[in-house]
Amino acid sequence: MSMNNPIFLDLDGNRLELSADVDVRGNVTHISAINKSADEVRPARMLIEAASIEDRKNQSLYAEGYTSMSLYGGTVGSPKCLTRIDDGSLGLPTTYGVRVFHNLIVIGDDDALLCGAASCRRFSTELHIPYDGFNDLGEGYAHGKLYLSQNLTGAVIPAGQSIELEDIYIAQGKGRGNLLSEYADYLSSAHKVKIKDIAPSWTHRSTYGNDITFDELGYNLSDAAQRLPSVKYIHLEYDYCPDHGDWLLNMIPYDKKVEVLTMKDVCGDIIERGFLPSVWSAPFIASQKSQLFINHPEYFIQDDDGSPLLVDDVTLRAEGVHDNWFMLDCSRDETIEYLTDVYRKFYEDLGVRYFKLKHMFYGALPVGKRYNPDITPIDCYRKAVNAIKTAVGDDAVLEFSDAPIWASIGIADVMRVCQDTERSFSLTVRQAKQCLC
Repeated sequence: MSMNNPIFLDLDGNRLELSADVDVRGNVTHISAINKSADEVRPARMLIEAASIEDRKNQSLYAEGYTSMSLYGGTVGSPKCLTRIDDGSLGLPTTYGVRVFHNLIVIGDDDALLCGAASCRRFSTELHIPYDGFNDLGEGYAHGKLYLSQNLTGAVIPAGQSIELEDIYIAQGKGRGNLLSEYADYLSSAHKVKIKDIAPSWTHRSTYGNDITFDELGYNLSDAAQRLPSVKYIHLEYDYCPDHGDWLLNMIPYDKKVEVLTMKDVCGDIIERGFLPSVWSAPFIASQKSQLFINHPEYFIQDDDGSPLLVDDVTLRAEGVHDNWFMLDCSRDETIEYLTDVYRKFYEDLGVRYFKLKHMFYGALPVGKRYNPDITPIDCYRKAVNAIKTAVGDDAVLEFSDAPIWASIGIADVMRVCQDTERSFSLTVRQAKQCLC
C-alpha cells in the first residue's frame, strides 16, 4: 500500500470495494472516495500508509491527543502520555494492535517527519503505529509503518458518486521546528485564521472559588480599575446557573442573600465600572435536573434503546461534577436553534463579550445515535460552533476548552493547549512539557 492506494473498511474491519482519487500537491494530499457500485456504501474508516518508520523506533515522538487534555512524547518505540488524561479515558473507538494518536505526529529532530491533518471539515484524522509483537494486525496494517486513518463514521456514498475526505499534510527534513512552523502557516492560511488582539481578564475562581459575593466582586473591580488598567474582561464562573444546561434560566445572584440580584444586574455592574463580562458555559452538555433535559429529552444523543445516552456510559465526566450529564445532539435543527438563542441573549441582553466554552469535545464524540445519521459528529460540532459564532458579534471572543482541536481551527479565537493550572511547581513542570514539547 502506498500514498496513492488507500483502503476503506466497514465497521467490522472488512475491506470495501471503493476507489479513490488521490491528488498530491507539494506537501498536501487531497483524497476523494469513489463508489462505482450500484448500491450506496457507508465506509467506517479510510486507511493509508503515510511513511516507513522502521529505522525511526528510537527517535523522539511528539503526537497530539483528541483534545488538549492529552498529549504524547517519548520515542516511536516507547510513547509516553505527558498528561493526566489519556485518550483512552474519553471512550474513543480503538483499533486492535495499534497505538492511536490524533491529527498530528512529528518524529525525529533534525531529519524530522511530520504527518498531520490539513483539514477537518467532516471527519476526524488519526495516526496509527502498530505495536511490536502483535502479529494478528487488522486489514491493511504492517509493522514498521506509520498509517493515517480517517474516521468516516458510516458516511453515505450514493451509488456512482464520491465524497471528499480530509486533506493530508506530510513533510520531511529541515528540522522539527521548521516543519512545525511551515505546517502552522499552512493551516492558518487554509483555514483563514484571524488573530485577535485580546486584552487580559480577571477571574474570581483562583481566590474565591465560586463563593464570591456581589460586594466582594465590586471591591475587586474597583481595585482592578486602579491597579490593573490593562484588564478588560471580568470572568464569571459556572455558579450563576441552577443546573448545567439552564444557562439563561433563573440566573441566581452571586450574593444569595440579595434575592433581587440577577445575572443581568451583575453584568450591568461590570459594564458600568468600565469592564466587559465574560462567562463560563458548556454548550454541549446538560444535567439530568435541568429544565432543558426534562422538557426536551429528544435534544440529546440516544442510546441503543432510544433513551438519552448518559455521559458516564461512554466517556469521561468532568472532575468534581456529581450530576448525571447528557450530550446534545446537534444533528437536530431545534438543538442548533436553542444554542443560537442562548448565545444571542448572552451577547445582546447581558452584554457578554468573552465566552469561555468548556467541555467542547462532547459535541464531537462518535458515540450513540444521532437524529440524523447522515451528519457526521464533526459535521454536528462545526455546525453548532459556527451557529454560536454567528449568534455573537465580531467583537466577542470565543475561547474553546477541552475541544477537538483541528475541528475548531478557524472558528475559535482562543484555544486551551493544556490542562487546568494552579500554584504548584510539579503541575507547572507538567504544563510546560505540554506547551513546549
